[in-house]
Amino acid sequence: MSRFARLHSGPLRTWAPPESPFRIEYSPALLREIRNAGAGTDSYGLLYGIRHGQTIRLVATRGRAGLDPLGIFASRVRGQVFLSEEDLVRFDKAEACVALVLSSENGGFFVRDASGSIETVRSYEEFSIHGRPVVVIEKRRWPWALSLALLPLLCFIPRRPPPPIALSLREQTGQLRIALSAPAAETLTILDGAEKTSLALTGQSTITYVRRSGDVTVKIGVAQARFVGPTLPPTEMEQARASVEELKSQIETLNATRASGLAKIAALERRLQ
Repeated sequence: MSRFARLHSGPLRTWAPPESPFRIEYSPALLREIRNAGAGTDSYGLLYGIRHGQTIRLVATRGRAGLDPLGIFASRVRGQVFLSEEDLVRFDKAEACVALVLSSENGGFFVRDASGSIETVRSYEEFSIHGRPVVVIEKRRWPWALSLALLPLLCFIPRRPPPPIALSLREQTGQLRIALSAPAAETLTILDGAEKTSLALTGQSTITYVRRSGDVTVKIGVAQARFVGPTLPPTEMEQARASVEELKSQIETLNATRASGLAKIAALERRLQ
């Protein structure tokens, strides 16, 4: 009997969107275990299971014989399903294959694609934690009179406002990866040290920005994120410019010294005449 067969102890759910290189199997019991671990508060931890090729079966949040650490999880009481900067740090530190985020009533997995990149602002496929079935409404032909009577009522159905955009920052070799929880068509403001830059977004969800200082604040709408890190060393171009400015200063000093010497010589010649 294979390890997969021995670990099968109940109904399994599958997460395998077309964009994912992995097929992930998990159970409702695992989701309950993660939720119970937080006891009504945000919680974080590791996911243990087994891997067979591109299929990963997640079993528990605690290690035991026969299980390997394959992922991390973040369980949040409210908010959107996305990877925060702290989640990415834990993901890289654990060298995980998958990351599971549970937020409010929904969840989603995050994996790296073939190029090694990972989409942080949304999961390729979200799912309901409770696994509620999709309600299918049978299509019927309504009489024209009934349709016209219901039309005014449909116009007044309140629409739920979209959730606020969340920001996350990730720094790598002097570049900041700015990730939004949803594509936006707003103005993004970047305060890099004393320099301020405004970018008009046209539906992007990720932006790469080359920072110039060790203190960068990014704002969009009411969302704000800040990066504080070491100051970047000067580039070759900046070093060359500094050398040019130093040479100019030395030339000005020499010119001033020469002018002063010429004035003294002229004064001495006038006395000798």
